[in-house]
Amino acid sequence: MSTQWRWVIGILSIVVVFALLACGIFLGWRYFFAGKPSVVINAPPSNYQAQEGDEVTVEASATGRSIVRIELWVDDGLMDTASSPSPQDTFSAALKWQATGLGRHTVEARAYDTRGQASEPAAIILIVAAGVAEVTPTITVGPSFETPTPTATPTATPTSPPAATPTPIPPTATPIPPTATPTETPTPEPTDTPTPTATPGPPVIEFFTASPGTITAGESTTLSWGLVSNATHVEIDQGIGEVGTPGSTVVSPSSTTIYTMTAVGLGGTTTASIAVTVEHTVTVNTVASETGQVIVSGGSGPSLYVGDTNANVGSRGFMSFDISGLAGKTVTEAKLVFPAPDIDGDPFAHLNGLWIGKTSYTWPPPYAPPATAMTDTQYSMPAEIIITSFVAPEVSGGAPRFQVTLHFNGNTDGDGQSDRIWWPPGGHPTLTITYTD
Repeated sequence: MSTQWRWVIGILSIVVVFALLACGIFLGWRYFFAGKPSVVINAPPSNYQAQEGDEVTVEASATGRSIVRIELWVDDGLMDTASSPSPQDTFSAALKWQATGLGRHTVEARAYDTRGQASEPAAIILIVAAGVAEVTPTITVGPSFETPTPTATPTATPTSPPAATPTPIPPTATPIPPTATPTETPTPEPTDTPTPTATPGPPVIEFFTASPGTITAGESTTLSWGLVSNATHVEIDQGIGEVGTPGSTVVSPSSTTIYTMTAVGLGGTTTASIAVTVEHTVTVNTVASETGQVIVSGGSGPSLYVGDTNANVGSRGFMSFDISGLAGKTVTEAKLVFPAPDIDGDPFAHLNGLWIGKTSYTWPPPYAPPATAMTDTQYSMPAEIIITSFVAPEVSGGAPRFQVTLHFNGNTDGDGQSDRIWWPPGGHPTLTITYTD
């Protein structure tokens, strides 16, 4: 074999070895550094309505690396779990919940992989309404009449007159004995027995619905109902009053309202209820005196600077939102809305992405207070970031503030060049909240 061919074979061997090594590194990187899984709820849709006592099936699908189970949570309580017989990159499950408690419930699906990493929860709203009341019919039977037994009038027995002293009769005459006259007995007239009349069953409401079932404040929905049988009177509460059947009416409630139809008849009373959910959306601005930047040395200012300066000094941003006016509300969606910032350099690349977390502080906060990540690292602006699962419990619990910290994963790259983003006062990001009463 010539020296030239030996060189060619040697070079090809080296290329093959490096290719195999690269594949091994890539596959190992995917396994050991895979991102957390993701999950979606395919059915039922948000604001689905079920009757109390129904078994609700929630269909969820998860994707990622080595997924082992999906959990169903309702109002922060674990209700069902579906486990995969072996780790999967794609896993679907049908989870069950017995609908209890009238009103709105937050239903979440969460996926987990073999390393215990949990997905961001996928959430929907499920409404539990009262079912149609069962009424036991009462059958009223008229009074009983006993057929009288006719009493026969006894036949009078003739009474012989008292013996009289006989008048002498000539021997030639034959005596004639006295004859009694019989009394006629009347025949009794028959009496009719009345037939009892059965009372009809309870009223039956064919259907009672609202379309749509969820509206935004200021919008309208249509209540519709079918034929109601065995009823003498049908009415709907909330000021609607007596109605004919079948029929419909348009309503515009200002808050979440339950409408109840009541049907009354000779056989009893039947009711049916439907809930109309009203959503409100508000935009919450930052509290100016509690929002701004904090630099690594502890200094602070009102502009929202995040990144580093020409002097390689790192700064972090803090935002405080006043949510005290929403205490006790049920949040269906919450999102941070980031307008386009002013940018120096290339902070998203040089400082490895923007980190957004939930925190708690008094102004001025420390440079690095404890915080919980609310989303994956952000590499671009403007953006809208959904944070419903973090805001909802704070609002329902009556918290006065919701506070956020912003910083790049690297405080500075030490290159003597400014890499930062900032929003001036008056142009800060906002918090948009959609809620029901």
